[in-house]
Amino acid sequence: KNGLNKYVQQELKTFLHQPDNPASIPHNQIHHIEEDSIGTIWLSTANGIATYNYQGDEFTLISRNIAYSSIKVEGGILFGGDNFILRYDYRFKNIERIYLMPEESTKNPIAYRIQRLIPWKKNKVLVGTRQKGVYIYDTATHSFTPFITTHRSLLMSLYATSNGQVYTSHYGSGL
Repeated sequence: KNGLNKYVQQELKTFLHQPDNPASIPHNQIHHIEEDSIGTIWLSTANGIATYNYQGDEFTLISRNIAYSSIKVEGGILFGGDNFILRYDYRFKNIERIYLMPEESTKNPIAYRIQRLIPWKKNKVLVGTRQKGVYIYDTATHSFTPFITTHRSLLMSLYATSNGQVYTSHYGSGL
């Protein structure tokens, strides 16, 4: 909860939330940082997703949603939240929310928290949830398909090899 630190050569700059400054970082608790394919730095904080403007050393709030993972895709970037993916479209500069499970059917959306987004095959992304298994997200149809449905314990890590093998690590359960 100490804001964002930027290291440039020998200099350290710390960005902290300033309640009276809308161009400050949205919150001091950072969940995730990603640089997209066009060089924009995105960060997810406890108060939403923002982009960083290098020239002005300032931030622009894009969404009040919280993300825990992200992945670059053709034409945009995906963010994983509690039971949803946010898709930011570069061309239209907008965000679309795509639910993993119907919102009304999930009593505990944190169990469906998207911890990891991993490239899989053409137009496919592996979606690792906190406790509800691994899904395949189709970036063309915006649909989810169950892939690994075992619900052992908290997902700690997810990895896909170049030849298609998938590894998961769960809390207290090993690889």
